[in-house]
Amino acid sequence: MRDGYTVGRIQRIDDVSLPEEEALEARETAGAPPAADDAVEQLNHMSTQRLLEKGLDFITQATARSESWVHAGVLSAYGQPPTDPAIFPYWLASVLPINQEQKYLLLPTTSVRERLKITARWIQALEASRW
Repeated sequence: MRDGYTVGRIQRIDDVSLPEEEALEARETAGAPPAADDAVEQLNHMSTQRLLEKGLDFITQATARSESWVHAGVLSAYGQPPTDPAIFPYWLASVLPINQEQKYLLLPTTSVRERLKITARWIQALEASRW
């Protein structure tokens, strides 16, 4: 506290460059697809665009099922799901009913691809718990 105000120190965390992001994707998606029962490796092997599509498909399905966490009021407050892969993980974290600690995992992550993989793991966990 300083003069009655809460203060803190911040540290700017920049994303890796686009060439680094593309190189990461190329390394991870190269080679034969992983076994069907290895969900984590399947996510690692997906393209960045496919990871985004997985998230958007999940939202479309949740909306069609009238899930309580993605009703019209939520979409009115947060807007429609963004199609920009750099923004989508933060939007999903804002509306998804998971604990805050899981959401905080996005903050220090410096790769769009890694943030999308985090959100894809959330989706896998929610889908698994539904069944």
